[in-house]
Amino acid sequence: MLSAASKSKKRPISCSVSSGQVGQRICPEREGKQYRHPKYHPPEAARPVLRRPYSGQPSRPRPQPDHYLSLAQVSDATNACAFALSQGTPLNCMISITWRHCPTFVESDAAALQGRLFHRLGKWLKRRGVAFKGVWVRERSRGKGLHSHVLLHLPPQLEEPVKEFLYRSGPFHDDASGRGVDLQVRKGTPDQTFGALKYFLKGMDHRDFVYTDDGTANLGDFLGIQHRGDQGIISVKRQGCTQSISRQARCEAGWVEIKDPVSLSYTLNGILKTKQENENADV
Repeated sequence: MLSAASKSKKRPISCSVSSGQVGQRICPEREGKQYRHPKYHPPEAARPVLRRPYSGQPSRPRPQPDHYLSLAQVSDATNACAFALSQGTPLNCMISITWRHCPTFVESDAAALQGRLFHRLGKWLKRRGVAFKGVWVRERSRGKGLHSHVLLHLPPQLEEPVKEFLYRSGPFHDDASGRGVDLQVRKGTPDQTFGALKYFLKGMDHRDFVYTDDGTANLGDFLGIQHRGDQGIISVKRQGCTQSISRQARCEAGWVEIKDPVSLSYTLNGILKTKQENENADV
């Protein structure tokens, strides 16, 4: 018979923390396979202290996936961008697709229409030796209706060919109310990539907050994501990324997920370096 004291003991969890990755748990069997990059996690001294709620503090709002991006979706998009950047393939192309400029668009078929377009785009890029890496977010506004924002890895020389392909493949058209496809390729620096991502993530719940020593702090302000108004009701999946930088692909590569608000804030607003820049710095 086990004594009451032995019954109450919980089996300890075996885990370890890599240097430079504060607060990230690593399974022992995966130790040594993790991608170690101290730039993606704040040092101990730079981490503000977040507290658990106690009696008398307000409760965080319940998630509303059809109204707002969740913290998990913000985390997924941030990890996908950071993972692509660490591989030397930054998401340097911003694309906005307005679906009402597509003649075959039907609201009930919105998810399937986007899926078919992305499938064709992925095959088109593969034929040209470019990996299909991207993050997308759906929004709805009074002027544009349902539209999608996409951050894509794209060599600068393919800017015009990709734009022509999207217009032809949609098909999309322009009119007096706006354009079907807006596309802009940048250098893909960390500041540009995460600056664009923060704009894409503006559809998060700006009523949400985190608990601190001083009480609470607005989550949007904490992450550096500006409040630009509600981004409409979306009845289908609101955010996603391509398979090449999905959570499964990141896990197989040994990527340690950035989940807590402190590390997310550090990644979205910190000074990150590309793989090439880090190699140059080491020399």
